Amino acid sequence: MNSLLGLDMLLLVTKGRKSGRLRSIPLLYLKDASNSFLCAASFGGSPTHPDWYWNVYSSKTVTMQVGVETISATPQILVGKERCEAWKKLIAYYPAFAKYQSNTDREIPVIKFIVID
Repeated sequence: MNSLLGLDMLLLVTKGRKSGRLRSIPLLYLKDASNSFLCAASFGGSPTHPDWYWNVYSSKTVTMQVGVETISATPQILVGKERCEAWKKLIAYYPAFAKYQSNTDREIPVIKFIVID
């Protein structure tokens, strides 16, 4: 899956923090100026973070399938000004993220996946 409704998608592969099994989840992404990938752990505005977020949170590296390319990356959960700037870009790319945020009391995490060369 490369796109959904014309929006770029990647397939995130993480190791389950409890099961140890590989887990795959399709995610919208936006590439930033540093050639990293920005994703939101929106879970449609649910009151809890998605399971994949917790797998990323406990991982030092992840794998992403972007088109035909397999990429290793280091996840970084953004905070403060960096998160705010990335969040604005994600909302501009996919305005429904703003609706998801209004549906929940939690701050939706923004994860930056930094490509490992």
